[in-house]
Amino acid sequence: MRARIILMTREGKPADEIADTLGVSARSVYKWIWRFSEEGLEGLAERQRSGRPRTLDHDAMMEILSKTIEELPEGATHWSVRTMAVAAKVTKHQVAQVWDAAGLKPHRVKSFKISRDPRFAEKVVDVVGLYMKPARERLGLVG
Repeated sequence: MRARIILMTREGKPADEIADTLGVSARSVYKWIWRFSEEGLEGLAERQRSGRPRTLDHDAMMEILSKTIEELPEGATHWSVRTMAVAAKVTKHQVAQVWDAAGLKPHRVKSFKISRDPRFAEKVVDVVGLYMKPARERLGLVG
């Protein structure tokens, strides 16, 4: 993203257009232009940040990712942040960070999920029955 800002600046594009195109703020665009002009390529490098350093190691991240993609939690159709945190022995916040970084949203899967409820078929028949013959008709209340 930083390199794109510099390249687009060299092409003569205004900061607002660059910001819109790259989905960043104009302030960020100006920051990277200034750092590049002052420090060259080294100015675009990642710098030490304040705050607590990352405590989740690579193995824990890989465990979260592999479980999310390859396994299902017992008794559920998908992982939640809470169930994954318990399974991976990390915090809910750490699970959310890993999923966000990887673009994973197990709770928003678009495909159909088969229920693990042993009475699923029985319940489906009841629900479909309601749509096919509403309670008013079954009870003779039509009219």
